[in-house]
Amino acid sequence: MSGCCAGLRKAPDVSRFAEGKQYGTNASPSHAASAGGQRSGAGFCSLMLGLSCGILCPSHLASIGYFQHKFHSDLLFGLQVAVVVAVHSIAELILDVLNQRTEKPNPHGDLVRLGIGTTLASVALVMTPACSSQLAVLINGAAISLLKTWLFRICLRLAALSRGSLFAKLGYAAGSLVVAVLMVLLQLGPGSSPLEAVAFYALTAAVVLGGGLLWACWSVFFGVFGADDGLPLHSALSTISPVDPAEAPQAGAQPFMRPSWFVVENSAGIFVSVAASFAILPAFTLANPWIACWLYVMKCLGDFVGRLAALGHSMTAGGINGWQRSGAYCLLGGRLILVSLVAAWLLRGGHEDLRWPHASICMTALTVYGSGCYLQLMLGMDSHLKATSMEDAQRSERFSWIAESSGYFVGLAGGVLLLLLMLDAPAAVLRRINVLADYWFVHKKKTELAQKHLDALSSDSPTSLHLQTAIGERRSTTN
Repeated sequence: MSGCCAGLRKAPDVSRFAEGKQYGTNASPSHAASAGGQRSGAGFCSLMLGLSCGILCPSHLASIGYFQHKFHSDLLFGLQVAVVVAVHSIAELILDVLNQRTEKPNPHGDLVRLGIGTTLASVALVMTPACSSQLAVLINGAAISLLKTWLFRICLRLAALSRGSLFAKLGYAAGSLVVAVLMVLLQLGPGSSPLEAVAFYALTAAVVLGGGLLWACWSVFFGVFGADDGLPLHSALSTISPVDPAEAPQAGAQPFMRPSWFVVENSAGIFVSVAASFAILPAFTLANPWIACWLYVMKCLGDFVGRLAALGHSMTAGGINGWQRSGAYCLLGGRLILVSLVAAWLLRGGHEDLRWPHASICMTALTVYGSGCYLQLMLGMDSHLKATSMEDAQRSERFSWIAESSGYFVGLAGGVLLLLLMLDAPAAVLRRINVLADYWFVHKKKTELAQKHLDALSSDSPTSLHLQTAIGERRSTTN
């Protein structure tokens, strides 16, 4: 979602081809020195700006136990995740196309769009517990996923104006952590009343709306808009030239230049990592609703840890060297074993009466999602950092998008199929088909017998003449 779901998209600004870079961040030293007093406020506002995006999809999917108990459906959560990632992937593709057609950055327009988007997202979050049907839940998830994808692009661009891209990414990562903490504190789950669910979503909506309002107030009151100056800390937008990937320091720092197969190799690793993560996500509801909630909390914590580790790695090491690549693939293989262990525990059953999962399962789920998020981000970043031209960067972005999207849907398809098999849904469908077939066969036989009876009563029929002759002979014998 997420991300998740949420967090379902890799942090796009860990490479030098990030969305936020299109406004540029190479302000002059004198300008940076004059703006030094605003840096602390800009960092906090950027952090809250990223948090307002990172909390959206995890908050919607936090309803796993609440809606599982409300609608008595174990399949609903898998459908929620599928809708969220489908809308996210399609929105990413559309926004990339629209972004290529944009000729000039428009920070004033982004600020207006930020206010509209955060308001709509807050309303959608507050409306989540009020959904009266499963279809309404899916529509609500689609709207939140669309708004989250759109807002995250805007947040990265605005945060880059104040050199706060790193804080925005930290805030985005912290969104999953905040959702996990609120779920534990408010005990959101199958035992929650509608009022408690509204309280949870009201708090998350307040964070979303507050992050947007805080940025707007800071940019207006502490950085006066000029005619051509844009937002604070960024007064020379038109004079900044884009960075040439071939001249970037990361490109020269890499001892081995990536040929085309590196993109394919990294994309394959991203696909396996994403597919393994999402294969067991719909199966959380095989446990009782409380266990499903705790497993989702572990997923949120794992996403936070993985993103935080990826950000730290990108700041210190940049790309991935030889031994780190070998370690990443070993981690990928070991992670598949852990995924199998969690899936086997869910399929085995015997945990219907538990309120708390075993500590070993919690730690395993935390490790699975933490390592998966880290691998996904680092492999994607490695492809971007080793690009030697803008064409290579765009190609790596396309491969990463294809790998992530296909991993989402392959993993979810496998997880939903596994869930259907465990819920005996195919057997129920076959029984229904057999009942319909029996009904059709009996109805056909009755129709044939009725038609024969009508033919026998018809005067033109040979059978009718035979019956009339037999009746006449019987009458004459009686007389």
